[in-house]
Amino acid sequence: MAGEYAEVGDELILVNYEHQENASPYRASDAIFVRKEGEQAHPAINEVPEFLRSRILSLRAFNSQAMIVAADLIDGKELEQALDRLLFDPAIAYIHIHYAKFGCYAARVDRA
Repeated sequence: MAGEYAEVGDELILVNYEHQENASPYRASDAIFVRKEGEQAHPAINEVPEFLRSRILSLRAFNSQAMIVAADLIDGKELEQALDRLLFDPAIAYIHIHYAKFGCYAARVDRA
């Protein structure tokens, strides 16, 4: 199922994913795990996938030049409120969500 954590025994593929491909000092890639039999998640506009609610998250907000303009560390249960607060700033073009403990990339949030 798309957008869920892997279960014990699931076959995973560890790959490097370039999540910040823009030419800026914040250009970045990170290791991500992908389920071998996984599906691409397609959340609806304003939908927060449940799997993001169960961890401490690092939010990194970028402007249109791929420069960080804000950041936050939150409990995943507070994700909607944190995204609303950050996106209230018109200078923020998109937000990257990382799992706080290991810093792994989790998702990107764009303005609708």
